[in-house]
Amino acid sequence: MKAPFFWRDSSKSAEAIALALAPFSAIYALGKSLHRALSQETRLSVPVLCVGNLEVGGAGKTPTALYLAKKLQETGERPHILSRGYGGRGRGILRVQADRHKSADVGDEPLLLAAQAPTWTGAKRRRSAEMAIKEGASLLIMDDGFQNPSLHKDISILVADAEAGIGNGRLIPAGPLRESLKDGFARASLLLLLGEGKAGEALVKRAEKRAIPVYRGKLAPSATDAEKLRSERVLAFAGLARPEKFTKTLQEIKAQIADWQPFPDHHLYREKDAAALLRRAEEKNLRLITTEKDMARLKSSPQRSARGELASRAEALAVSLEIKDEAEFLETIRRGISAARREA
Repeated sequence: MKAPFFWRDSSKSAEAIALALAPFSAIYALGKSLHRALSQETRLSVPVLCVGNLEVGGAGKTPTALYLAKKLQETGERPHILSRGYGGRGRGILRVQADRHKSADVGDEPLLLAAQAPTWTGAKRRRSAEMAIKEGASLLIMDDGFQNPSLHKDISILVADAEAGIGNGRLIPAGPLRESLKDGFARASLLLLLGEGKAGEALVKRAEKRAIPVYRGKLAPSATDAEKLRSERVLAFAGLARPEKFTKTLQEIKAQIADWQPFPDHHLYREKDAAALLRRAEEKNLRLITTEKDMARLKSSPQRSARGELASRAEALAVSLEIKDEAEFLETIRRGISAARREA
């Protein structure tokens, strides 16, 4: 889905559209409130860490979940990750197997998560959580699910993009918010602001007013990958909620973006998409560069196809989370886990 322009536009026409949709936002808010009120929250036998956000689209949740899984494994924990499996056609609860499942089965993000820690997909988070615990999870990390009322969260991390902020600050469909700031921050344990930009400062002020700890970080490629692409002429392509973030990363490491093709978030590449990208790269003698998420969707393509050729020729630029004041951040997480275990 491509975000409507009026979600982030301050023009009079954009404001008029948002105002016209405000009644539908009120209905949406009422539905969410009723759903939460009627849902029964389950407290599990192991701590639950939730990585979520307040707005539609990517903010860096999956890299944050990967970071937490890695850091907690280093302390001897056995984290399992729960994912909705957006875009996957698999039914029921699945434990993701990278050598067996395709992105069409489980979604692109679960394949990345499963490379770090056992990962489960399924709409029924409570059931997937029970299966993960049965399989030995010492704690659970929810990749998204902040608005899901079925599980009690011991630590809820709100991830936000400092540059994007919250757009026009309105609820769906008039704006990008999944819920009001008041409701969201009432359940948040801490705010993790990624990148740079003034738009995110409104969230910082809201967090500080409620005495919620604020941490800052960024998504960055490794020094090795950055050096490999320095001064290289590339054709970049990506299907993300905010694909311009990918080009900004490439610019920061001084890759030369000679051609650029954005696609909608979670885009399923067709033969004609792949053929066009291959042709453009060949004509201009460019290096094909994409994201790990996009590569996860391409890897399962038939070898004798344009998609298969694109998968073999393109390179994925991996990024990882770097957190300022990392020791303090991890200590906050550890204290939350310890508190959850004392209350269990």
